[in-house]
Amino acid sequence: MVWKAALAALLVAAPGYAQSSDWVVFSTTPSGTKWSIRLADAGKGKGLHEVWFKGDHAADKAVEFRQTMALYRINCDTGQIGLMQMTRYLASGKAEDTPYRGYVSMQRVVPDSVGQAWFDVVCIAFDE
Repeated sequence: MVWKAALAALLVAAPGYAQSSDWVVFSTTPSGTKWSIRLADAGKGKGLHEVWFKGDHAADKAVEFRQTMALYRINCDTGQIGLMQMTRYLASGKAEDTPYRGYVSMQRVVPDSVGQAWFDVVCIAFDE
């Protein structure tokens, strides 16, 4: 369990991890998108988590949206992840919402994907 606390501390304190309020950048894609996790959501329980992620696409010209805010449910016990709600912001400031439908379709985490990175951050660093 010590290694989980150490990983969580590294996420918060490591050089190169930018913070804005309680958001911490934990991954940058090869095309330039920076993914952050909201620390206020992390570490609240064991097994099942609901966590906000933010994608900053300003450096990724292949993405028409400049920012993505997404609420995911992650089940560390079953290896599944599901989208609860998402809002994407265009450069013009216009928002496109995916409203919460009252249920979450959980799916297995795809290996070597952004979803795997999100799962790892939540389940390795913050699952109690």
